[in-house]
Formats: sequence, C-alpha cells, structure tokens
Amino acid sequence: MTVNGSLGSAGILDSRTCTLGEGPIWHAESGRVLWVDILQNSVHWRSLSGGDSGSFSMPSHAGAILPREDGKWVALLADGAYLFDESEKSLELIALFPHLLGPQDGAARMRGNDAAVSPWGHVVCGTMPYDVEAFPQSAHLYRLDSNTLTPLVDGVTISNGLGWSPDLSQMYYIDTPTNRIDVFDCAPSLTLTNRRVFAPVDETLGWPDGLAVDQAGYLWVALWGGGRVQRFAPDGALAGYVEVPCVNVTSCAFVGDDLTQLVITTSNIEQESDEAAGKTYLFDAGVTGIPPVQARA
Repeated sequence: MTVNGSLGSAGILDSRTCTLGEGPIWHAESGRVLWVDILQNSVHWRSLSGGDSGSFSMPSHAGAILPREDGKWVALLADGAYLFDESEKSLELIALFPHLLGPQDGAARMRGNDAAVSPWGHVVCGTMPYDVEAFPQSAHLYRLDSNTLTPLVDGVTISNGLGWSPDLSQMYYIDTPTNRIDVFDCAPSLTLTNRRVFAPVDETLGWPDGLAVDQAGYLWVALWGGGRVQRFAPDGALAGYVEVPCVNVTSCAFVGDDLTQLVITTSNIEQESDEAAGKTYLFDAGVTGIPPVQARA
C-alpha cells in the first residue's frame, strides 16, 4: 500500500493574482500554458521556455478555453461556447447554454465552468449555478456537437474535473459538492454508462475540483480548501500529494515538451490577505501526463 505522504512542494510559475484561476492547459504548438481567471473575465498565458506572458479579456466570466485543430480556440463563457480567434481578438457564438443568465420565474442564474477536450476531439463542458445552496443539482455536463450543446449528465451542482483513463475506456468526473470522484464507462461516441464512485474524498482533505491523469493511470486532483493536489492510484487509493502554499487549489494539468511538469491554478477568494493565494504554480511531477487533444474544427 502506498503511503499518502508529501511528494514535494510546488513553486511559482506566474505571480499574477487570480480571483479564481482555473482550467490550465498545455498548448504544445506555441509552447504556452493557458488558464482562465473566471471571475475577472480573463485568459492568461505564459511561455514555459521564454517566460513571455500575456492575457486576453473576455466579455463575461470565462469558465475555460480549449484549442481547436484549426488554430482557433473554444471559449466557454457565462452564456455558452464561442469561437475565439486569437489573431483577430474576435469572438463568434457557437452555441448558447440552455440556461438563463439572470433569475426568472425562480430559475437558477448559471455560468459555464470546467471543460476539456475528449480523446476523440469532443468539447465537453459543464455548468454551475451562482447560488449553489439555493439551486443544487440544477446544472449539467454537455457535449458540444457542431453548434448544439447535448446534455451528458444532469442533476449536477458544480461541474468540475474531467479526464480519461490511458486506455480511453473510462471517463472521470467531479461534481464538487458530492465530495467524490466518479467514473463512467466511455465509448468513442462519448456515450457514458455505468456511473460509479472511483474514490471518495474525505472532507478533512478538501473539496475535489479540477483533475489531470498521467500515463500510468494515476489521477491528480486539486483540492479546494485543502492546499494540495492529491494523487490517487488507479484503484482509487490515496497515493501522495503535492503541497501548494495556499488553501484554495482549483485545477492542474501536465505541461511541457515532455509533459512531466504539473501546472496548478489557485484562487484568492476569502484569502485576499494571503499573498500566495491566486498565483499559478509548477511542480516537477517526475511522471508523464497524457498528451492533450485539440478540439475538432
């Protein structure tokens, strides 16, 4: 049995303070790490080799940004999915989420949240209500089909971490308030069946948020309120953790030419006095992540 001890501490990658840093990704073509600051309507990027950095402003809360095969991006904003042209700094609506942006007839006010590209090029994206306590289980996980958002999972409260097993037979999924990681059997069509618990997360460790999967089938899960990225073995057992110098850890992704570094995003919500909170971190994981896939154009 693997002892759940510290694997080491993460160091600073980017010192910009995010209110709610999320959704880190590796873009090999440009050698950049990209992530969002959801509540500041921003997409940040940093070159791993040259140290150059920059940002893009979005017109609403930015839940995620994902690369496409044609060199453009899919931006998941508050109200839906958009095509973002980095060179033109332009946005074009692809599909609206089937939810309201404001309270009406007792409905939840919602926004897009975490997203990922499946191994077969689908954009998979989730939503969450702004008022989680008032509207539990009101959100969804969607698959983007051309210009249509097709529901995959309903009864969701805070749609978060997504990942696939190395053999592509399973999809991992986190609905944060459940305090567990679930797993589905997954077909190339992205048909999901046989939902079950992969691993519970004890509340004393924190709340599960974003995740990454390595080539050996281990899951690396950011724990909100836990100050760590927790590693889980392929059988769901605790298998060590990365120490992060602030409480609210939001997501992680394998980055770099050899995909052995783990970039970690954080938030300074209710931690504004902590200078470490909201920064973006990097950890030499010593293992290799699964190569990212670009969304089908």
